[in-house]
Amino acid sequence: MAQIPEKQARADEIIEAWETGFSQILALSATQPPPEQSADMARRARQAVENARPEQLATYSSLTTPEGRAEAAALAEPALAFQANALTDFAAAMDWLDGVKELYTMEPEQITSAQAGQLARAMEEYGALAAQRSIQPAIAQRLTAHRALAEAKQQAVEQLEARYQQLAQAGESQQLKAALEEGRAKIEASATLDAVSASLAQAAKQLEAAKPQPTATPNATATPQPTQAPSSTASPQPTVRPDPTATPQPTPKPETPTAQQAPQPTQAPAVVPAADQTGDQQAVIRPNKTRIEQPVQSPAPTQAPEATRTPQPTAVPEEQPEPTAAPENSEAAAPATKTGKPLLLLIAAGMAAAAAVAALIWKLIPREK
Repeated sequence: MAQIPEKQARADEIIEAWETGFSQILALSATQPPPEQSADMARRARQAVENARPEQLATYSSLTTPEGRAEAAALAEPALAFQANALTDFAAAMDWLDGVKELYTMEPEQITSAQAGQLARAMEEYGALAAQRSIQPAIAQRLTAHRALAEAKQQAVEQLEARYQQLAQAGESQQLKAALEEGRAKIEASATLDAVSASLAQAAKQLEAAKPQPTATPNATATPQPTQAPSSTASPQPTVRPDPTATPQPTPKPETPTAQQAPQPTQAPAVVPAADQTGDQQAVIRPNKTRIEQPVQSPAPTQAPEATRTPQPTAVPEEQPEPTAAPENSEAAAPATKTGKPLLLLIAAGMAAAAAVAALIWKLIPREK
């Protein structure tokens, strides 16, 4: 039983020697070192953890035999495990701080859209740290703001480039490229989220002002519109053109009035004196074919109906009369021919009477002598 306290005393000797050798780093691990000291802190913490292994702890023993030192180191290692693990977490935190110290020291206007991914990974790693207490809260807050600003710049640049691609489809130009580069630079130089939004809006206006003019592209109004094609009304429709079949047929033409209008030579009476040498006989009325034929033949009864037989084919399609128009004109002309027949008979009778009177007077004159 007396050996147990002696073995524990040998283990405590090793523990005390290790804690004394790394007392400074043990004390610093409970603080929040500045970023510029993070690399040195991580190195010293790992050195202390390395010396907490059994083979290294044996060197702190005063025993002379290797077996005794190894036995004492094996007893001391479990007692130092908690401190060794804490130093391991502290070293990881210092490594993280050393990796982001450049981002931390940058001003907001120096953060670019290209650093959005780097800042996002850094904050994810920060969330996985076991020794977050060793990091100053201000550092984490500053990096969080940098991440939000970088992501806002990234989105703004993407929107600007997308609008540039849309405008460039109509034709690229130096002015359009210059507007893109200028807008991108203003977005990257923004120091706040509001400034990023304002820079994006201004850059979008500059792109719109620098876009190719419509005159540079083929003018759509220069091509003839479908409504400017030759109109169907310019050429006569087939239904409007005169149809030869639409002309009046010869059957409705009045043919009978011409036969009725011709006076018969036998109907014209003539008054002539009797051929008596004594002169006592009275004048008698008898047909005189030779004298009646001349007045009857003078008017051409067949010519009047000729004008009313058929209208000219060209006149009918222009006015588009109904097919019954031609018979109506012939019927209108028929009464005129019928009224002309009694007039001719009266003229013939008057001329015959005048001739009879003249013959009677001629007969009476020689008798008086």
